[in-house]
Amino acid sequence: MIPSQLTSTLRGLFALLLSLALINSSTWGQESYYSADPEELDLKNLSPNEEEQSGGDFWFGFQVHRQARVVLETPGEAFLIDVQSERNRWGGNSRTDLVLEIRSPKGVVPAGHIYFPRNDRRGFDRFYFQIPESISAKTSPADFLHAKATYFSRLSQHGLAGSAWFRYQAEIAWDAYEAIPGFSSHEDAADGTRARFLNRLSDNPETYDLLTGGRALAENLRLDRELDLGNPGNATVPIVNIPGIEVEEIDWAPFLEGLSPALDPLAAWIPQDQHAVFFPSLADLNRVLHEANHIGASALGLMDSGNQDTLIRERYERQLCFPIEQAANVIPTEAIRSIALTGSDSYLRTGSDVAFLFDCADPDLVRTFFHNQQKQSGRDATQRSIVSRQGDIIIVSNSQAQVHRLFEATAGTLPSLEQSPEYLYYRNRYPLGAEEESAFLILTDATIRRWGSPRWRIGAARRTQAAARMADAIAKNEATGVWDVQLGNAYGSWEFLTPILELSDLDMVTPQEQNAYTRFRNSYQGDWREYFDPIAARFTANENRVGIDISIMPLVASTDYRELIDLTRGVTLAPDSGDPHDSALGHWVMAMNPDSETFRMINGFAVSMAPGIGMDPLAWLGTSLSLYAEEDLFWEELAAAKDSEAYLQDHYMNLPVALRLDVKNPLGLAAFLAGLKTMLEQVAPQMLMWETKTAGENSYVRIAPTESYLASEGADSFLEDFSIYYAALPGNLVFSLNENTILSAVERHRKQSAQEPIAGADQAWLGQSVALRLEAPLFQNPVVWQANGLDVSSWNNLPILNVWKSRYPDRDPVQVHENMWGVRLRCPGGGQYRWNEEWQTMESDVYGHPGQPLPGSTVPPALRTIERVAMGLTFEENGLRAQAQFEKAD
Repeated sequence: MIPSQLTSTLRGLFALLLSLALINSSTWGQESYYSADPEELDLKNLSPNEEEQSGGDFWFGFQVHRQARVVLETPGEAFLIDVQSERNRWGGNSRTDLVLEIRSPKGVVPAGHIYFPRNDRRGFDRFYFQIPESISAKTSPADFLHAKATYFSRLSQHGLAGSAWFRYQAEIAWDAYEAIPGFSSHEDAADGTRARFLNRLSDNPETYDLLTGGRALAENLRLDRELDLGNPGNATVPIVNIPGIEVEEIDWAPFLEGLSPALDPLAAWIPQDQHAVFFPSLADLNRVLHEANHIGASALGLMDSGNQDTLIRERYERQLCFPIEQAANVIPTEAIRSIALTGSDSYLRTGSDVAFLFDCADPDLVRTFFHNQQKQSGRDATQRSIVSRQGDIIIVSNSQAQVHRLFEATAGTLPSLEQSPEYLYYRNRYPLGAEEESAFLILTDATIRRWGSPRWRIGAARRTQAAARMADAIAKNEATGVWDVQLGNAYGSWEFLTPILELSDLDMVTPQEQNAYTRFRNSYQGDWREYFDPIAARFTANENRVGIDISIMPLVASTDYRELIDLTRGVTLAPDSGDPHDSALGHWVMAMNPDSETFRMINGFAVSMAPGIGMDPLAWLGTSLSLYAEEDLFWEELAAAKDSEAYLQDHYMNLPVALRLDVKNPLGLAAFLAGLKTMLEQVAPQMLMWETKTAGENSYVRIAPTESYLASEGADSFLEDFSIYYAALPGNLVFSLNENTILSAVERHRKQSAQEPIAGADQAWLGQSVALRLEAPLFQNPVVWQANGLDVSSWNNLPILNVWKSRYPDRDPVQVHENMWGVRLRCPGGGQYRWNEEWQTMESDVYGHPGQPLPGSTVPPALRTIERVAMGLTFEENGLRAQAQFEKAD
């Protein structure tokens, strides 16, 4: 392994040689450098728009898809640089802030195209240029190198595909720039420009959606907290001398009293400190993995991001010689009684030890299948398949160390999962053999404690450093075509890093590593009130529904759920809370404890802002509130509108959305409404009118601006058709801007009083604390998703694809990237990438490219097949139970 210091030194020497070559006489006679303000060029507008729209302000700074770009049609390189970003971090905002830097062979007149983003944000204007004779060649490459370094530095900051390659190009250009004699006299040379760009590099992991419980997973596991090892130094500290996580374990005895759940037979084989997922059959395993990648990526955020596929399943199937779908089709269902997947860590993307265990009714048939797969694979370099048998149990693993641990667990040398009290507790909650179970996951206290231990955290950090060096090496070797980079035998390859379980150099660590882990440990332990947490989940995946039911106990003390926990503490949703009905396209309901600290703060704020409404103005509130969107033509018209923002602005007063509050004290509500009306009339006399209207035996109120106020000089025209309606009904108070929505609520109240059936009233809420339901006409409405950025996510792959198209014109850029990095770039809208010759860029056949956007679907592909989504949270024992269900359309 080449030490990082030596690598840096060699790179610096290479840059020095490069810079000297750029300024020696022979090269000087072969290259010309040009610097031009685009306004100096005779730009010919080639865009189809009759009127140029890109002459004024536009955002250049950190939105890659909105950045102006240049493409030469002559040999050489060209970069457009926003000079304002050299002075402040936000960048410029017009094309007058841009400078064009070109390197061209001697005697060649540079020409090409410049693309400027349009002010209406609906594409680019395309211009042809040719460097005029009035612009002479510069006498130094310094400005060009600075522009090149700046350009690639900016690209490397965005977390785009190919960031390692962009970062390497930036480093080489910076090295060459800083090695030029007289560097210290360059403008901005000492302002930290290089550090300012490259130190902002970060990969912020996506957070899970609040209602799926995924955020609680991210908070509790803290797998994103990488140790900052800096320069490790010499390993002089025995790792056994570093204390690990010392948070107390939950006393499970009270929870287990009287419980005797059926246990998974394979639980006796799995060490207690490993994660485990149990599947009833091969068909369930195949279906769960498919749905997790399909719906999970779009809706649950459980796997890869939308525009990149890290091919986790494909890599492990190839490595284990285990084509899961083929196995499910070939091996008879009755040959396998149950399956378990386990391993010692969760770093599947980079490299982890994994093992599949099969409890077989026909072990000979199963073993023969795997032996045949091994023979067919030809034992290529990626294969690590180990097949072992003991009685009816078949083990398929990529790690001999993992196989040894499994045998130690079943022999009793290591504590097994079936001895874990939390496994017993959660197996009782999620009974073995339940019809809805397609998979059951358990992360024990011992597992999470192991993941937070010094060995695992320091090992993970060392692997991350190794992966970074491999990425740099791949970027450096890219032009040679040698992309299978390895760092000796210690850390494996980019394709598969050596699992932490197999790392042999973790017995001794450096003082820097010890300090980094201690900082992590102190911070991590500070998140816990008293006890550490286990995690369990049940997955459902069948032809009609995909679902997850996850339990975490307890949550971290600093959880993002703390306000919700306080608001709902001691209160649960009843089946009829929030007025459930099937004409609601979207329905959110929350239990509410009026005695909670958060609620008391809200009540105190109301008193301070409006003292005239009483000392305890909200004492009438009950134990739930809800917000729902009613079925209405409004949603269809909004989806069909060419300009949805303009439609909302013109029709907001018809928004069919209602806020419903539970009422426990009707007299208190009446006093509150009377006090509110009196206060408003005192504060703004003659401004509002209060009109009581009737609907059968019930009444409701319309509040609207008075005609005198609308006629006044200071009246706002948008209030002309504005009205707020409310109905104070026994047991609830409903507000809406849409009169028909209020009338529907009044009618449901009449039916309820008359004990007439209400369609959809019998649908159970998933959660007892917070619940949400969404119907396809709402969550598939393009306007709901128009800001989700599927088009931008797709376009974010274009910069590196354009690089590969330029460097490998006869090859598919998507395949080039996959061969190089083991990641498949994909359009999150389900489209394919193709080359646009006219605009000289790769594009998506669904979203086009930033210069010529296509009106592709804004709805994630996976959700186009879903007709109903339901989610819910239940807070319990300082913990959380989260459920999510996705019902498929026929």
